[in-house]
Amino acid sequence: MQKLGVYLQLFGPWLGTEILSIVATVVVYGRLFEIVLYWVFAPIPFATFASDELRGSIGINFVKMFIALVLQGGFIVLAVSMYLMLIKSVTIETSVNGVFTMMGYSTILVFTLVKTGSISKRLLGTF
Repeated sequence: MQKLGVYLQLFGPWLGTEILSIVATVVVYGRLFEIVLYWVFAPIPFATFASDELRGSIGINFVKMFIALVLQGGFIVLAVSMYLMLIKSVTIETSVNGVFTMMGYSTILVFTLVKTGSISKRLLGTF
């Protein structure tokens, strides 16, 4: 009977952590897909550098967006590596507080992953 109580107590945080894990995975794969799309279609905007009248508008803006996307990838790597360092200390604990701490770290990770795009674009002045 005690195991059922512990299971019921930990089911909510476990489910929340699983959902946050799925959201984080989807966000990271979406960002990587965006990087691949920029990489594949890069020759089209770079072709505008040959023309003087299009150089300022299309080519330069694409380069800024591409650099912002690469910076966003760096922020994602930094956020995930910091998350892994924080989560190492939580896995040693087997208490309920450890579960809620892990869920809190996962929530912060998802929020950070979602905000990396706007942070990198704001740093480079592209919107």
